[in-house]
Amino acid sequence: MAASQRQHALTAVSRIYRLQVEKNGRYETKRQPPTAGLPPTNRRSSMTGKLYQHTLFVLTLFGLLLLVPLQIASTAPGDIERVSVDSSGSEGNGASGRSSISSDGRFVAFESAASNLVSGDTNGTQDIFVHDRQTATTSRV
Repeated sequence: MAASQRQHALTAVSRIYRLQVEKNGRYETKRQPPTAGLPPTNRRSSMTGKLYQHTLFVLTLFGLLLLVPLQIASTAPGDIERVSVDSSGSEGNGASGRSSISSDGRFVAFESAASNLVSGDTNGTQDIFVHDRQTATTSRV
C-alpha cells in the first residue's frame, strides 16, 4: 500500500487500537480516544482489534473506505500478511471481519462480503471463509 493510501486510511478511521505489552508479559490491545491523532473530519468506523494471547499473532482490520481487508501480523515489527485473499493471493473485493485464528496461527476464519475469494460465489451475501496460511489457500465453509 502506498504511503498516500496509508495516510488516507489512517484519517478514515474513528477507533484506534494500539498494542501494549504489560509488565507481566501479556499483550493487550488498548482502544485510543476516537480523536487521537485524527483531523476533525473524515472519521469512519473501523472494527475491533483482536489479540490472541496464546499465539504470537494479531489480527487487525486496516480499512480504506468501504473495502476492509483482513491482515495478520506477528508481534515482530514489519511482519504483516494479508489473509482476506483468494488462493492466488489476490485481495477480496469486499469488506472482511469477524475473524478467528487457530492456536498455531495456521488457519484464519473470517466473514467477508467479497465475491471473488472463491470461484462460484454468486449468492450476493456475506460468507465464512478459511484461509490456510501454510498452503496459501482460501475456501468457503
